[in-house]
Amino acid sequence: MNKLFYPTIIFLFILADVYLFLKSSDFRIFGILILYIFLLLRFKLKSNVSFVLSLLFLIFAYFQFLFTDTLIFENPGAVPPASERLAVWSFILIVIGIIQKCIKYGEK
Repeated sequence: MNKLFYPTIIFLFILADVYLFLKSSDFRIFGILILYIFLLLRFKLKSNVSFVLSLLFLIFAYFQFLFTDTLIFENPGAVPPASERLAVWSFILIVIGIIQKCIKYGEK
């Protein structure tokens, strides 16, 4: 299979987590993270994959923030806005990419 197939699946899982479910769940987040880390180790995906996914989610978060009503941010209630959840996923993927880079440089 193509190496882009698995990051695409992770990308779709994260989008489903953000847009299909109103509330965030630790089980879903950790499940997706464990699957992603397993795929990184199994298929030896480079850190660039994590950085590109992070950049995509950051761009999505920006556009989601632009087109979201500002009243949600003033009184968010129990459901966090989708832009916030996308930004969290972007941060998690940046951290994973940085850890991958540190491990790569530590092996040299």
